[in-house]
Amino acid sequence: MDFLNRRLKRSWVVNQGIAGNRLLRDEVGEHGLARFDRDVLSIPGLTHVLVHFGINDLGLAGMSGEAPVTADALIEGFKALAHRAHKADLKILAATIGPSRASSTPGLKIFRY
Repeated sequence: MDFLNRRLKRSWVVNQGIAGNRLLRDEVGEHGLARFDRDVLSIPGLTHVLVHFGINDLGLAGMSGEAPVTADALIEGFKALAHRAHKADLKILAATIGPSRASSTPGLKIFRY
């Protein structure tokens, strides 16, 4: 993010991502739905939010013996974030869940323009 911030002339980017974090359940810190207001909506001058969750919701449940998260549950979680973002007059963008087993860093990427 620091590299991107140096290139931006009239805006900045805040990265609130937590490696291993999930949208629906606590694992590494509070889940995304629980921390959205604090980590996103509290940022002054915010205009956009990029949400990148899902891979850990799908993968970590099986590793820890939990019941798998359903696609419907993830969709409802993303809809809840979108509703909260739109209610705060933010544009919300969602990154896709990649089609590989490779690790990613899901979380909240916050943009101010």
